[in-house]
Amino acid sequence: MQHMMSMNDNMHDTFWRNDQIMVVFRSDIPLISDGILNEEPLLQKLNLPLQLQGINQFLQINQVPVTLAFLGDDEKPAPPDQPALSKANSGDNSKLPPGVHLFGLTSPIQTDYGVINTSVISFLKIDKGSAQGAGGTPSARVLPGKGHGSNNDKSLIPTIVTTLNDGLDDLNKKSMVPIALSAPAWLCGGTPIGQGCPLTPPMPVEDSCSNWHITLPDLDPQLQSLMGDGVTVFILDAFPERGVISRAARDAGDDNWLLSNVNETVSFDYSMMSGVQEIRDMVSTGNASVGKDVYGEHYPILMPDHGLFIAGIVRDIAPNANIECIRVLNDLCVGDMSKLVGALW
Repeated sequence: MQHMMSMNDNMHDTFWRNDQIMVVFRSDIPLISDGILNEEPLLQKLNLPLQLQGINQFLQINQVPVTLAFLGDDEKPAPPDQPALSKANSGDNSKLPPGVHLFGLTSPIQTDYGVINTSVISFLKIDKGSAQGAGGTPSARVLPGKGHGSNNDKSLIPTIVTTLNDGLDDLNKKSMVPIALSAPAWLCGGTPIGQGCPLTPPMPVEDSCSNWHITLPDLDPQLQSLMGDGVTVFILDAFPERGVISRAARDAGDDNWLLSNVNETVSFDYSMMSGVQEIRDMVSTGNASVGKDVYGEHYPILMPDHGLFIAGIVRDIAPNANIECIRVLNDLCVGDMSKLVGALW
C-alpha cells in the first residue's frame, strides 16, 4: 500500500491545526461480524496506549523532540524510554480514548503489512512541553513547511507527519506498530478556506417572495415528483444557536414560510460543537476563516447561518425528507477533521 507523500515545499498551500495530528492504525479484526460488535476484543488486541508509546519512541529515535498523547489524556505522557505500565500493560485497553474512531470496512484491504478490516482513525495532541524548542534544538530533525499552522513554528507538523510516513516499514516491521498512515489534522470549511462564498450585493425583486420555491428544471422527470419520503439528509455545517433560529422564525412570521417550516421540522444537534466548545477547541486554528469580498479578496465573514441556508434548500426541494443538522463548523464556517470524523462516526 502506498503511503501519502512527504510534506515539503512542493505541497499546496493548505491549513491544519498546529496542536494535533491524525494517525490511522489498522486492525485485522472486523468491527462487526455476524451482527456482533467486536470493539472490545479489537481494542484489547490493538492496545492503543502501547502503540502510542511505540510511535513516541520512534519519533525520539529520529530526533523529532515531541510527545504525542490522546486528546483526553490530561496526564503527562510517559517518557518514550519508559514503559507506560499504568496504561499500556494494565490489561484494560478495551476503552476507546477520546478522539479515536473505529470504521469497519465493507471488504478487507490487503497491504504490505497485513490485512485491514477496521481502520482506527486517531487524533493525537502534541504535548506542548515536549514541543518547545523543536525548531531550535541543533539535533532536532525539522523539515521546511509551506502550509499554514497557527503558531510560529510551521514546520513542526510536516516534520512529525513526514517522519512517520517515511518510517512505515520500520514502524510496522521492527517496532510492530500497526500504523497505516499519518496526516495533519486538516482544517475544513463550508467552502475552501481562503476562498469561500463571494460577498454579492443583494438583488432587488419586484414581487413578493414569501412563498417562493426552488425549481430544478434540469432534474430527471422521474425525480421531479418525489418528495423525499423515507430519506434522511444529514447536514454537517455551521448553524446559529437554536434559540436564534426560533426567534428569527417567530419574528418573520408569515413573511418567511420556509424559515418557519425549517424551524418546526428540522432537528439541530450542537453536541459536536457548542458555543463553549468552539472557543475551547478552535483556539489553535489561527482564526482561519472562509469568505471573500466583492473584489475577490479574502475577507473573514461570519456565516453561522450557512448550514441553515442549506437546510432550507433541502426542505423546499424534499418537503417530506427527514433533515438532521449537526454543527461541526464555527461561526467563521471553519472546523477540523476531528469534529467531522466524530460526526460521521
